[in-house]
Amino acid sequence: FFLRNGRLEKTVEAHAGAVTSVRWTKDGSCVLTAGEDGAVKSWSPGGRLRGVVAAGETAVYAAAWSPESHASGGETGRVVVARGKNLRMHFANRSVGAETATTEPSADSRNTASTPAWRAHDGVVLAVDWCAVSNLLVSGGEDRKYKVWDPHGRLLFSCAERDHAVTAVAWSPSGAHFAAGAFNCVWLCDAAGWCRETTSNTSLGSTLSLAWSDDGRNLAGACAKAPGVFVGVVLDDRRAFGECVARLVSPRAIRVADAEASGASRERTIETRENVGAFAFEHGHMIVGVGTKALVYEKGKWGAPKASVELGGRVTSFAQSRVGFAAHCVGASDAPLRVFSYDGQKACDVPLQKTASVMNILPSTLRSSHGTLSLAPECVCVVSRDASTKRVSFFNLKNDVSRGAEPKPFATLSHAMPVSSARLNQEGGFEARLVAFVDENRDLFVARVASLPKGDAKDDDSRKPSVKKAGLRAFPVKLAGGVDAFAWSESGDGLVAASRGGAVTAWHCACAVFVDPDLVRTTRSVTETTARGDGLVVERFDGNRVTIRSGDGAICVSSVYGQNGTFFPTLHADCSLRQWDRAIRLCRFVRDDSLWACLAARAVAVDELEPAAIAYAALQAIEKVRFVEKARSTPNVARRAADLAAFKREPEEAERILLGAGFVFRAIELNLRLFDWDRALEIALEHKTHIDTVLCFRAAYLRRSRRREDKKDFVAAAREVEVSEERVRMKMAQEREREKNMPPAREATKTGTVAKEQGRVVSSKAKPGAAKASAAARPAGTRTGSTRSR
Repeated sequence: FFLRNGRLEKTVEAHAGAVTSVRWTKDGSCVLTAGEDGAVKSWSPGGRLRGVVAAGETAVYAAAWSPESHASGGETGRVVVARGKNLRMHFANRSVGAETATTEPSADSRNTASTPAWRAHDGVVLAVDWCAVSNLLVSGGEDRKYKVWDPHGRLLFSCAERDHAVTAVAWSPSGAHFAAGAFNCVWLCDAAGWCRETTSNTSLGSTLSLAWSDDGRNLAGACAKAPGVFVGVVLDDRRAFGECVARLVSPRAIRVADAEASGASRERTIETRENVGAFAFEHGHMIVGVGTKALVYEKGKWGAPKASVELGGRVTSFAQSRVGFAAHCVGASDAPLRVFSYDGQKACDVPLQKTASVMNILPSTLRSSHGTLSLAPECVCVVSRDASTKRVSFFNLKNDVSRGAEPKPFATLSHAMPVSSARLNQEGGFEARLVAFVDENRDLFVARVASLPKGDAKDDDSRKPSVKKAGLRAFPVKLAGGVDAFAWSESGDGLVAASRGGAVTAWHCACAVFVDPDLVRTTRSVTETTARGDGLVVERFDGNRVTIRSGDGAICVSSVYGQNGTFFPTLHADCSLRQWDRAIRLCRFVRDDSLWACLAARAVAVDELEPAAIAYAALQAIEKVRFVEKARSTPNVARRAADLAAFKREPEEAERILLGAGFVFRAIELNLRLFDWDRALEIALEHKTHIDTVLCFRAAYLRRSRRREDKKDFVAAAREVEVSEERVRMKMAQEREREKNMPPAREATKTGTVAKEQGRVVSSKAKPGAAKASAAARPAGTRTGSTRSR
């Protein structure tokens, strides 16, 4: 063991034979060694033996930590061991006993009861690495091949047979590519397996080991020939936004090619004083990491950076939203994730280092390209690599954590299966913020962030969402299965998913899932493309065209909705600006039901009832037109908001609005229409009113269904309250008359008010009053009984 200054600190006898592999966890809290004696051991940084992870008679030439082990410092998770021609999984925290390392011939059987193994190569496996970001494995062997595996041992890619044995492999920190080395040769490969670049040099000899810099820009290797070490720089790294493509052409230069309307391409070279590290190009801004600084360039203005931000550490990755960017730094121990606006103004720090030990979040594994980190204007979501909780955590960017606030997530999504990737949409504000995620079963889900359980969820059942407490909208909604890659639209509310069979599914208005599920089928389209196989990546989706890179590196560009697909980005832009008159004219011009359905969903989502009624009329949904018109004619703001909440399949929210505004009878009537008898009686008993009304409706229901009363609460209430149908009808008539005579509340929304200003047609909308329905979830414990959608 050596210190950073090179001074020898301690020497231990680790193995009976030669030591073949040494691997540190990313936080430096544990080291893994493998040797020719067939043992794999874990050690503390001080050289104290922590345990024997695996033992056997066959020599082990390579071993690697799992992402869970990196996150926990080797305390939990698994270890992959290359023994002979096989790869085998072992538990990192389960010791087999040092006495079995070399003596017992059946030592392998003692450690294989619950550790899966598979035949990886036709020759001895010489190298293996486990990516902490993508959770994929890569191995190399004497059969002169390198292969890519998923964590369950399924083969994703196998290269053609090379000239020599593959002796070293290493994933880049970003997980976007890996390097493989052999005799006099090093290959730079994409994460899907296809070779991006080959370097042949007769002065290398056999490649013994490979290692990456923190930003993934430089690759170092140990070779058999003098001088024994080589260093390379990864170039030709591309980023694209719209018709503009940025490419790293030298360690200190980025060439930007911007296509003009005439079809010509204009190129501009950006030169920096230091080597370029990580860089990103989204939402009209390019962020370039140079040393400890981040340079912000606006699209089309490449002469000078728009802003220069000092980060206090070397930049390793960026994540962007439509209003700003987040930078992950190495060397800034106080805040590894820093958020800024595109003007260079600091928004906040997300102190993941302080919560990593509690939440098992490893900051170095957070990459927006793989969906482990996603940034929105007001929040950021992080995918935990903890093997036991399978959760996605959300941090509030508006919270001032510099004042000593507790660095905990404001919401947590716990899922039954491990989450592979999660991404936030960019459309609208926090109430419209959606998160889409894919689990290990390749199922695509979408959830509304505002409805997720608040706080940091644990592994107990008490924090899991309940139908009675959290409401139906708190549950993620499954959109599709068999999804290999997905992405949100750069503009608008679209979502696209690609599968290995070549099908591309697009949801042109994802908010329809939570506004009106009946519109989901109309706003969805399925297209067949040539992008097939494993390793699919959705590089771009602008609302109409989707760019997919297949596992062999081929690029496929396809329209997700044919000829009329070009109108969806325009429609979403008009709806975002509340240009409802223009949106209606566009839909009337195109005459497409999908556009009308998108308009209806976007209008109902922001309580714009006049364009919603026009859109539903075009879809011939007469019953919904009548409901919307009835809601428009309701003079009371609270009643109108409750009607819209019920229309959106949120009965708990509608009930909360009615009770908050004093409409107890309407809250009881709502539950009676939903046949939620228990809740209706609970409200009546709590407010000591309309108990006979509930009993009367319940008795009529039992007569029609020819059943007898089996609920104890209703039997007890019927003994104490006399029920008269005539009196119930009189009380209901009095309640409705009282509502008519109530003074109309101040108008919360001006629905459909169209004004013309400076030759433009715009729709005005006032801010909602205090009585307007909020999208916050109902507090836990305030609702019992069954819930049914309308």
